[in-house]
This record gives sequence, structure tokens and C-alpha cells, in this order.
Amino acid sequence: MMQTVLTLVEAGEGVTLVPACVSNLRGNGVVLRPVEPDTVRIPLMMVWPEDRESRALRSFLDLVRQQAETIRGMLPGRRRR
Repeated sequence: MMQTVLTLVEAGEGVTLVPACVSNLRGNGVVLRPVEPDTVRIPLMMVWPEDRESRALRSFLDLVRQQAETIRGMLPGRRRR
């Protein structure tokens, strides 16, 4: 999906905000610049099809719940405890 967004920008169909991880997707004629100041926070949500619960999903949810404080501490501007 992010590649599609970059392709639309390449085609002159506008501008967009994308996660920093998209910087490894290169496009011709597209400029990627970090948003400054680096205090921007975007809430993230986990999403999955409601009728597709699986062992892998339960394991992933358990891992995220167990590591939530560690994950929060990895955010820019947060101190590790």
C-alpha cells in the first residue's frame, strides 16, 4: 500500500505523510524528509479480521501486552527505565 501511495505522489497526485520505515522504498522524483521537530506521536492500533482468530494472533497479542512498556520506552523522546 505504501508503494502505491508513493507512486501516486510520483505521478503528481499530491503529497502525503508516511511512516519513517517507508524511507527504504525509493521512488523516482520523490523527496522523503523527516517531520521536524521529532516530537510527533502517532497512535498505533493492532488490526485483524474478527473472524480469523488464530494461535499466531493470540501469541502476537500476548507478546505485545507483555512488552508494552518496553515498546513505549523505545519511542523517540522516551527514557528507558
